[in-house]
Parts: sequence; structure tokens; C-alpha cells
Amino acid sequence: MRRADRLFHLVTLLKATQGRAITAAALAADLGLSVRTVYRDIAHLQANGLPIDGEAGVGYRISPALTLPPVTFTLEQVEAVAAGIRALRSLGDPALAEAGQQALDKIRAVLSPAAAEHLLRDSLHMPLSLTADPSGVLAAPLRQAIRERRRTRLTYQRPDQQAVDGSTDRWVRPLELACFGPFWMLAAWCELRGEFRHFRLDRIIGLEVSDTCFPEEPARSLPDYLRWLRATLHSPP
Repeated sequence: MRRADRLFHLVTLLKATQGRAITAAALAADLGLSVRTVYRDIAHLQANGLPIDGEAGVGYRISPALTLPPVTFTLEQVEAVAAGIRALRSLGDPALAEAGQQALDKIRAVLSPAAAEHLLRDSLHMPLSLTADPSGVLAAPLRQAIRERRRTRLTYQRPDQQAVDGSTDRWVRPLELACFGPFWMLAAWCELRGEFRHFRLDRIIGLEVSDTCFPEEPARSLPDYLRWLRATLHSPP
């Protein structure tokens, strides 16, 4: 049995237990392998980030909340996923880029040797030149605020540097991070203006994510923002 097939079947068996522990001996018997091979394959899967827990005398279990059902990709589909993940290197968010690389490593771990070697050549590149938030110091807390729906206070630098004070403080409901040309933009419901607004990350000079979660309200949610954006883009000048 090829290693990729072994790993696939091993993960499938672990998921079939629905969170119950199964011993290495039982896994070996089901797969027709030696217990030593099972130990080695489990260690490989753990090293590549799969949430497999093991306890001596009890066995192994895999977290069902963090796994996907078995899927099959063509080589071209894998190339497309890999190209998108590698593009993260240029997006000014080191944490997201690292998470993407870990995901790519997991994909490579279950590919055939020939397909894995093809990906290692890194023959598809996504050269980007983004200048906003180059260190990624804002992207990570903003992504968390979006996921958890947390009210966020922005200190925002006005485009006109001659304005008095040069900046404004406002509370927003962050909804989406998007790339527009060379800049990252935050789309949010602005409580100060009472409308959807865009904020360039390179003009945010202060950020505070609160412990207060905002509710999903009509006319202020991400679907409403996307409808508003489509209407704005297609409205006559």
C-alpha cells in the first residue's frame, strides 16, 4: 500500500470512531500493517498538524471539529490551492501566511510522491506588491474582531494632513478585509457616520478591539454591506 493511501485510510479510520479512542494494534489489524508502521504514520500526521491525541494504554483519537470529510483533488486543483496559499506571503500578514503554509504542508503530506514533488518545485508564483500594513500588525487583530464580531475603535488618519488634529477616533463594526489594488481595506459599519465605510489599513494609527460583541442586525451585516457595495459600484455617476 502506498504511503499516501495508508495515511488516507488511517485518518478515515480515526474519524470513523467519532471521537472514541482506538489502539494502534486495532488500527494495524484493520489496515494490515505492523504496529510500528502505525506509530510512524501517526507521528507523521501529528507533525503535519492533524489534531490526533494519543494516550498510552488507551489509544488514539482525532478531533472531529477540525477535520474535513475525504475529498479528491486533481493536480491542477491542488496547484490552484497552492498558488493562492503562496500568494499570502506577499499580503503583509505573517500569521495568515504561516497558517496557509501549514495547510499546504498537510495537503502535501497525503499526496503521492510524484504530486508532492511537483508542488515542491513551487512553479506557480503570485507576485504582488502591497504596501499597506507591511508588518501585519493590524491584520491579525482585525481578522479576530471580524470572526468574533467585536466592536473596534479606530484612530484613523485623515488623507488631508493639514487638517486640525489630523485624525479621528470612531467605533466600528468590522465586517471584511479586502485588497483594492496596492492597499488593504477594512469594510465596516461606522457608528460615527451611521453608514458603511472603508478604511485603509495604512491610515489606521490606533486600534482597540473591545470585549463587546455586536449583534447581527439588518442593514448592518456583511451581506447588507455586499449588497450596498454592488449597488454603489453599478450606480450611474
